[in-house]
Amino acid sequence: MIALLVLLALVVLGYGTGESSTGSGAAKPAPAARVPAVKGLSSQAAIRRVSATGLVPANRWCGARAGQYKVVRQRPAGGTTVPHGTKVQLVLAPATGKRVVQPACNAVAGPKP
Repeated sequence: MIALLVLLALVVLGYGTGESSTGSGAAKPAPAARVPAVKGLSSQAAIRRVSATGLVPANRWCGARAGQYKVVRQRPAGGTTVPHGTKVQLVLAPATGKRVVQPACNAVAGPKP
């Protein structure tokens, strides 16, 4: 009976399986995630897509105050494979109508303007 308990304890602790619960072996790489392409999406849709992949949206705003924002740049680019938890920088500019040309974003602010 004691031998069975010892064997069970060894299996639970990872002895004899080639793995260790203490992390003495090589570190496992973080799971990878593919960065979604979100340029042109609304800020809300982009944040949802980035978050759903296990990545962290890091928003920066460009231009003046607006009711709606859209993504005009992102880093890393869509399709790039990165570790889960990586920050994805989303540069947000005021969303405009179809016929209105978006001005160039020369000044970027951290907090929402």
